[in-house]
Amino acid sequence: MLKDSISILANCCNYSITACLKLTAQRIAFTHIAVRIFESGTLRQDCKTSMARLVANMCAHKESAMCIASNPSLVDRLVLLLESDDNSAIQALRTIRGLIACTYIKVCSHSLWYTLQEHIAFHMHRRLSISR
Repeated sequence: MLKDSISILANCCNYSITACLKLTAQRIAFTHIAVRIFESGTLRQDCKTSMARLVANMCAHKESAMCIASNPSLVDRLVLLLESDDNSAIQALRTIRGLIACTYIKVCSHSLWYTLQEHIAFHMHRRLSISR
């Protein structure tokens, strides 16, 4: 049920910036909910993959990407997803690409930019080493 709900929201955000902006409203606390889902040890991986897809779809729009980028815990959890199964890693990379493309990351947070680069390089090196 949770996975299906997240998937529906992801589809909405894929086609509508309005849906993305509604999720970024303060009263919804979307970024905190996303962090809790990624941190959960009891949720199945496919729920986390769906959440990563939702976040990636939100990062296609600068306004909602800024909301995602403003939560370092969420960004860190997304980077950690690079170690997960292929589907989760693909969605995490989509999200990170969207965040990097966002001007907010480049201009306002050079330390976050370098941290992202280091995490990505480390995890991609590990994934490539494991796959050989």
